[in-house]
Amino acid sequence: MQNVKKFTTYKFNIVNLVKPESSYNQGMKPLFYSKREAESNEGQGMGWYRDGANICYFPNTLKKKGGGFYYTLTFTVQFMHDDDEVYAAHCYPYTYSDCSELLVRLC
Repeated sequence: MQNVKKFTTYKFNIVNLVKPESSYNQGMKPLFYSKREAESNEGQGMGWYRDGANICYFPNTLKKKGGGFYYTLTFTVQFMHDDDEVYAAHCYPYTYSDCSELLVRLC
């Protein structure tokens, strides 16, 4: 997301999920990465952090081709900086470099 505004509430609805159960209903929160926050601490940036409120995961009315219904994840979030660029993720990113380093250690 780009050009987000500080203290504005943004609502997200992700509607094409397929799992009938989710850790979001047990308290898990989405991950976010703020470029401004990472840069603001002079190299001591926060990095990825979990945030969000009013988090709910539930079946919706969209039918899947093979039968059954899709699920929706909905949540609200407020960001800490104006004109920020923020990334969202379900889980912490696992990069190609992370994988390569693990393989070197294992071999």
